[in-house]
Amino acid sequence: MKKIKLYLEYQCFPIWIYADGHFLYNDIPKELVEDKELERKLVSLQEKYNDLFIDTDTEFKYIRFNSDIEKEVFLDEFNQITNYLQEALGEEYAIGNEIKI
Repeated sequence: MKKIKLYLEYQCFPIWIYADGHFLYNDIPKELVEDKELERKLVSLQEKYNDLFIDTDTEFKYIRFNSDIEKEVFLDEFNQITNYLQEALGEEYAIGNEIKI
């Protein structure tokens, strides 16, 4: 069975697809490629995650959320996407997520 992992990594698309324990690709699964709303949500989530970092020629560091409420909203969006993927693809893929913030 293929596995989809919703995983946030700086400057990377947040969906990681695996088969037989091996990484296949980092994109929307082919079954959902026409789902523009999902794509919009994923891009927005990744942009918000990227904004948690300072990345200059001389510095790269994690700067955290501005508030606990902002963090909760972000985590809720992350969980909503995970749930949507489970509903849409749960019979074809094992869905997992990982977030370190």
